[in-house]
This record gives sequence, C-alpha cells and structure tokens, in this order.
Amino acid sequence: MKADSLSHRTHIVARRATSRDKAVLQRWYTDPRTIELMEDEPQSPAELRRKIADLVECDPVRDGACILVFEIGGHPVAMAHFVRMNWTSRTAEISVMLSPEEPGTPLRGYSVICRLAQVAFNTFNLNKIYAFVYAHNLRSFRILTRVMKVEAVLKGYLKRADRFEDVYLIGILASEYRSLPSRHL
Repeated sequence: MKADSLSHRTHIVARRATSRDKAVLQRWYTDPRTIELMEDEPQSPAELRRKIADLVECDPVRDGACILVFEIGGHPVAMAHFVRMNWTSRTAEISVMLSPEEPGTPLRGYSVICRLAQVAFNTFNLNKIYAFVYAHNLRSFRILTRVMKVEAVLKGYLKRADRFEDVYLIGILASEYRSLPSRHL
C-alpha cells in the first residue's frame, strides 16, 4: 500500500455535524451498547430523534453545545458532543462515541481523543475539556486516561440495576495538552 493511501485512510477529519448525519447518529445513539455506556436513563426513539435534531442544529456560541463528527476517508467513525461549553471559563464537558457499527480499536479511540483535544484547544480556544465516565465503561476509561487525568471519583453516584456505581471525572487543560510529547499530538 502506498504511503499516500495509508495516510489518507488514517487521517481523522473533524467537522460539525449536519442534517445528513442524522440517520447515522440515530443508529449510533439507539445501539444497545451505546445506551448502556453513555445514558444514565432510558430515552424513547422520539426523544432521541429530538435530541439529535437539536444537536445538529445547535450553535456552539449561542447554545453552548456542539456536535462534531470524525471521519476517516469520508466515513464517520466517531462523534463528540460538547455538552456544556462555558465561554466565560472556556471549558467544555465532552461526550465521545466511537461508531458501534464498525470495529473500534484503542488506537482509533486514542486518535479521536487527540484530534478532539486539538479542535477544542486550537479551534475553539478552550482552556479545559472534561468528561464523566461510568466505572463499568473500562474501555473508555483506559482510552481517555491516555490523554486526560482523573480529577475526581464520584463514589456510588449512579444507580445501575441493584447497586450504585462510581463515576470518574476526567479532564485535561490546554497547557497540559500542549506539553504532551509530540507523539501524542
């Protein structure tokens, strides 16, 4: 394989979600694995459609929210939802989802997180991004903590079935991101 075609296939493009992404996002959000890992309460298909429509149409400056789609070779492989963008403190909570429709690897997840941080700090000029990760979501925890640091553990925060589960608050500052070795960027 030529180096050009390999770099084209592995280069991750981040772009704002558009109305053409609604069907893909609907499939991703309604996948049972996604619901288990990302949602703390069930939502009806109508609620999910409304949520996706709102996300696609939101304005990050006005609404304090944004959804990015990450593509490799023009094919969506992940999305990131900037849940709460605070323009005063220049912080944002993020929610990241790798496509449940294709095999995700830790390397792809790591690459998406690095690209997400690049957009957050270099394009949006944020000071900090952070995420909440449920304790049972070990895969996401491992991927996120390759770039971000655990800042707090909310003990017994989320009720799942018959027990309470910990939730991790994970974050990174722009200065920490910029001081990472170049192999991480």
